[in-house]
Amino acid sequence: MTYHIKIGYQPETIVSSNELITLIRDNQVPIDVLVRRDGSNDWTPANSLPEILEKLPSTLPKLEILDKSLILEHFEKDADQLIGITNKTQPAKKTDRLAIVSLLLAALSYCGLTLITAIPAVMIGHRSLRRIKKNPNLKGRWAALIALYLIYIPLIITIIIVLNLAGTAISGAVKRGKEVQRNLEQKAR
Repeated sequence: MTYHIKIGYQPETIVSSNELITLIRDNQVPIDVLVRRDGSNDWTPANSLPEILEKLPSTLPKLEILDKSLILEHFEKDADQLIGITNKTQPAKKTDRLAIVSLLLAALSYCGLTLITAIPAVMIGHRSLRRIKKNPNLKGRWAALIALYLIYIPLIITIIIVLNLAGTAISGAVKRGKEVQRNLEQKAR
């Protein structure tokens, strides 16, 4: 089986499972290096794969983490980001602002502003859901979903009312037209 490995900002490298185990054993890559199986899009730490763990010795030498000052001398990027993978730090999830905006617009639709706020709320809510799905560091899916439900309910009710009023107006106009036509026919006789 082949794996794609990624260390920091270096390009991906393709290695076999034996090569990956050798790299980990020889301390050339950390045991929690991000890997993905060939044909998969999901990155996962190597030490979470059973097929890798069972072939590694139970005691591995600890990796030395580079001094941040050395990294900063050679790179302009933030040192925490460069060694963040080795330290297993994950960025805090942030709430998608579009989900909040969509929720606020949905709330405004219940204040009599349905026709003004419904369409932007639906568009923003769906865009927020797409952004949250693409970026695992964003949260707010429930806010976007609640906003969409809150919008679709009054929007559907408003459409039903408008169609009902239009149908009533059309049927009234047709009745009135028939009455006028009967009156004209009676006068013509």
